Amino acid sequence: MKPDTNAEEFIVYGAGRGGRIVKEILEMQNLKILGFIDDEAKMKGLKKFGLEVLGGIEALRDLKRSGHNVRVVISIAASNLMKQREQLFHKLESE
Repeated sequence: MKPDTNAEEFIVYGAGRGGRIVKEILEMQNLKILGFIDDEAKMKGLKKFGLEVLGGIEALRDLKRSGHNVRVVISIAASNLMKQREQLFHKLESE
């Protein structure tokens, strides 16, 4: 995947139902979506809602290293996962 250095590119974190909703919202705004990242290893390489699951957090690191101007939208939907969201936010912030 070749980076577009002039445009922000988006990754949706979470390839479940919440990810589908986030993807649709980004598409309505004509934003460039590179794909999903998801912590479930078995999801890597699958197509979900028309986009590829690029892998886990390592896929984000690889995209950034290759020059992509990536923004991550977290789509974890369950309210009981607030602590997980917070941990993820801090993990992504340190990248």
